[in-house]
Amino acid sequence: MRKQLISLIAAGALAAGCATEQDSQRGLGMLIAAAIPGNAAAQIIGGGLISGANSQQQGLATAQYRNQQAQQYQQQVQQFVSGNVKEVTFQLNAKRGDEYGIGINTKLDIANGVGRQFRCDTYFCYEDESPLMGGKEGFRTTEGGVVLPGTIFEVPYQISEVNHFMFMPSSQLVVERPGKQIIRFVVVLEDIATRRTLSVSRPSYFSYR
Repeated sequence: MRKQLISLIAAGALAAGCATEQDSQRGLGMLIAAAIPGNAAAQIIGGGLISGANSQQQGLATAQYRNQQAQQYQQQVQQFVSGNVKEVTFQLNAKRGDEYGIGINTKLDIANGVGRQFRCDTYFCYEDESPLMGGKEGFRTTEGGVVLPGTIFEVPYQISEVNHFMFMPSSQLVVERPGKQIIRFVVVLEDIATRRTLSVSRPSYFSYR
């Protein structure tokens, strides 16, 4: 029955005087769309069947695929770059210019870091891990604790051992508790691009009066 209906419609379209084959197909599509009810008619354009819903689904699938690829790449980058704070030594009463403070030397192992940027920050607290509350602008965490922000650096080789020096001015090390205190600090190695912590050193301790 449907084949007979389409044959009759096609004959009617040609009889209507369509000037070209393209016009004939367009007229055929319009007549079929008028003759076939429901969603089936919406899928018929110029003699071909094109699904708008399928087109939208394909676009959505493409966007999801690209998003998955980006996430996988980010995960691969995070897994690819590695680092370790291998050793930390420090000197009390170190001097830089006219200021006295603490000189902190770190030995770092960084793998696959060429072309990337890194930073070491040093966080200070009391021996019981209560934060030192103080420090001036630039030496204070968002929570009010004391931090020595490190300088950004790069590595020259795929497998690099880095000697990194930091200086904490005594004027920025605010210790509010009276008497002799034991101060604890750790060095944190961070990948700047991903903001991922690569390594945290073992704690170091010194006494403060």
